[in-house]
Amino acid sequence: MITTYGVGIRELAACVPEHREEITDRRFSKIVGIKEKRTADFDTVVLQHRAAIELDLSGVKFIISCTQTPSKLIPFNSGILHHALKLPEAVGTMDIATGCAGFVLGLATAFNLAMTSQGNVLLVIGDTLSRTTGDHDPASRLIFGDAATACIVEYNPAKYGNAYFSMYTDGENGNAILMEHCNKPKIYMDGDKVLEFALNKVPAAVLEMERSLPPVYNYIFHQSNKMILDSFKDKLVPYWASMPTSIEMYGNTSGASIPLTMALSKPQGMTMLCGYGSGLQWGVAAMDLDVDYKEIVEV
Repeated sequence: MITTYGVGIRELAACVPEHREEITDRRFSKIVGIKEKRTADFDTVVLQHRAAIELDLSGVKFIISCTQTPSKLIPFNSGILHHALKLPEAVGTMDIATGCAGFVLGLATAFNLAMTSQGNVLLVIGDTLSRTTGDHDPASRLIFGDAATACIVEYNPAKYGNAYFSMYTDGENGNAILMEHCNKPKIYMDGDKVLEFALNKVPAAVLEMERSLPPVYNYIFHQSNKMILDSFKDKLVPYWASMPTSIEMYGNTSGASIPLTMALSKPQGMTMLCGYGSGLQWGVAAMDLDVDYKEIVEV
């Protein structure tokens, strides 16, 4: 477990495409939990930029971009954002190629950078996975929606206490979710293997983290599908806690699904965040939230 002190999320904003796609397969919608999703015909960085401009960027020392659908291989999304946001040269940039566990991994990196530099970090995460789907994998075509979020990770020991992070990888079975080519990428998913992975691996990580925590009031999981989320609610969420979702309105938005759910439900207080998916990676974070949530914007 990684523990940080004096760092927290100050502000959080989210952006989704304005184009809505209704899921007309009622049986699929009932099982998976998706009624509609948002899809983009433009680059991920457009969504990331629109979310970032909702925030106060003063004092930012680093930009971290987390995505598995970058606009280009070079220059990197973080550098494109650096230019678009007109930030000074002294602001460092970093890209993390990660998927559904990306918000937890990105937060762990951002919290440690903020703590050691005693400064602020802009963490942006998003994907346009709908553009990698198609008839080659019909289930994925129905599941994945597009979104991006941005948050300011702030160093402020007078305001924030400890935050906790645990991260895991099963590289042996990483091909359960596969996207081989950067040019016109196509995503493939072995649904049965991913389901087994999530139901077996994630609960143990959550329970292990809880041993070090005071009571948790909010549990926010990656929005994979209703079957997995219902299982987590039954096994892991106590009666006094909330478990908000966003999958009904936005589908599976990959790494953005946790912060998008946060932007929708606006949780405060002790909160557990859990991401899992492509890699196969999973991660758990816990922190006492005191966040200024911006309204979700469209582009």
